[in-house]
Amino acid sequence: LAPTPHKIVRAVTLSIVTNSPSLPANELVFRLQNDEPRTIFLSRMFVDEKTPNGWLLLNEITPADSRVIGPGNSKDLPVNLPSGSEPWRLRVAYGDELGGMRLFLAKIDFAIHVHQFPGTGFGVFAGSNSLSSAEIGR
Repeated sequence: LAPTPHKIVRAVTLSIVTNSPSLPANELVFRLQNDEPRTIFLSRMFVDEKTPNGWLLLNEITPADSRVIGPGNSKDLPVNLPSGSEPWRLRVAYGDELGGMRLFLAKIDFAIHVHQFPGTGFGVFAGSNSLSSAEIGR
């Protein structure tokens, strides 16, 4: 008998923070909140537009500043509003921090290639998790 797979409920959320008067008129801020027990790494952000055939990628953004979000922390993500009249959303892609045997094997691989075993502060992120905001009308 095979065990039934457990449904994993992620504790990473994405929400609109504000479009306050202090922001440029063409910008909206989202908050990526990490309530997971491990650190996550924000790899990419995508601005999608709703079309009759589904969601269409308008813009892919690689964040330039710190993209590591620790457990219990959040990161505000300013996004330029897309032009046009169709609804849109922000989608983020992130990876989880490896731990245990997977981290140890990553350190071994690093040591083989660099000829030095990494010390503390060495982290590896893997996986491709995706999270989307609610649909935003214009």
